[in-house]
Amino acid sequence: MIRGTGEQVLKAIKQFKAQLPFKLLGLHPDNGAPVLNYLIKKYTDENEIEYTRSRPYHKDDNHLIEGKNNTNIRQVIGYSRLENKKELAIMIELFQAVADLKNYFTPSIKQTSKIRIGGHTQIQRKDIRTACQRLLDSEHTTTEEKEELLRRKKKLNPFLLSKKIDDCINLLFKTSQAKYLNSKVERETFKEQFSSCFLTT
Repeated sequence: MIRGTGEQVLKAIKQFKAQLPFKLLGLHPDNGAPVLNYLIKKYTDENEIEYTRSRPYHKDDNHLIEGKNNTNIRQVIGYSRLENKKELAIMIELFQAVADLKNYFTPSIKQTSKIRIGGHTQIQRKDIRTACQRLLDSEHTTTEEKEELLRRKKKLNPFLLSKKIDDCINLLFKTSQAKYLNSKVERETFKEQFSSCFLTT
């Protein structure tokens, strides 16, 4: 993946914050230098954003976020190394479409209870809704924020989003494949690493 500097990460945070339909209350990054620095600390202080970090060598501190790496990232673009500006431009378009499809049209199930009975833990999962619907149903979402969510959703088409995802993945595949043309082994390895449930031929 693209490795960024503190300035690049801060720019991305500002863009991300501007697109949120609700107020950004906090950031909880890992311990990488691009996201853990005084530049971002100053920005969060000025904008009243809580800024916390994971403990060193405690990867489970972010387990609820890291658990999304497979379904939201690896199943989309695989494990290949993507490291130039052309690939970055395609990924920006790709993950915007992925985010819109998942947030507005893909329902998810949430854990509603966790009860320990002797040596057994009983977990119940219900509440099947999309992320958009959860915000619309929340009492913490203002009327203006709900109207903005509905305006955004009306502009989106799930079928066109799915087609855009496929197009972006195939374009990213073709763009990156040029780096792996030295041998048949490298080509086959690349195809295997890049395969995903979205990729079409």
